[in-house]
Amino acid sequence: SLKAAVLSSLSHELKSPLAALRAGLTSLTGPGAGLDDEHRELVRGLDREATRLDRLVGELLTMSRLESGQDLVLESRSYPELAGAVLDRMAPQLADRRLVVRLPDDLPAVQIDELQVDRLLTNLLDNAIDFTPVGGAIELGARVEGGHLLAWVENEGPMIPAADLKSIFDKFWTGRSSGTGLGLSIARLIVERHGGAIEVRNRRTGPRFQFTLPLAVAVTRR
Repeated sequence: SLKAAVLSSLSHELKSPLAALRAGLTSLTGPGAGLDDEHRELVRGLDREATRLDRLVGELLTMSRLESGQDLVLESRSYPELAGAVLDRMAPQLADRRLVVRLPDDLPAVQIDELQVDRLLTNLLDNAIDFTPVGGAIELGARVEGGHLLAWVENEGPMIPAADLKSIFDKFWTGRSSGTGLGLSIARLIVERHGGAIEVRNRRTGPRFQFTLPLAVAVTRR
């Protein structure tokens, strides 16, 4: 709890100067700033690094709150509606990928913390985008199985080496040169805090990250 409080305070103190820094850097890339192409590209690079730092601060705070056992705000929610909102927000990043959505209209509601599951899907889709070639497919789907919602994010792309399958959800593990190494470990914590499980499997066309979430009303399949 003390660690979470310290990181929360630190994050708050860092967020404002980071926002001001990014706003200033963005204004410098505009035509009115009078920079030549070389210096404008330099500023864009600085902005990318400031964005990365901002994301790292946010993910460290989220990780700390999850590890400290902060209570989830559980409510009955429609998974397709939540997933649709995430997809709408990430539409610019998904624009040059082929999106496949397999979410039946009759899926029962899930009992979840909406903000945390939003972050879970965002992290998994962000990971899928990074490893999917332009024009490749990203699939988001779900179905009821074993009294839970079984959901997944699958992408066309390189298989995950067998040696990495067990460590891919560890803190600071990353297969990306620009990643923080916290996105997938945060995804695991969110799922586990909901009483579910998450795993990754290599399929014929690429990896599938699949996880379970509790249903708002138990469903028995005969």
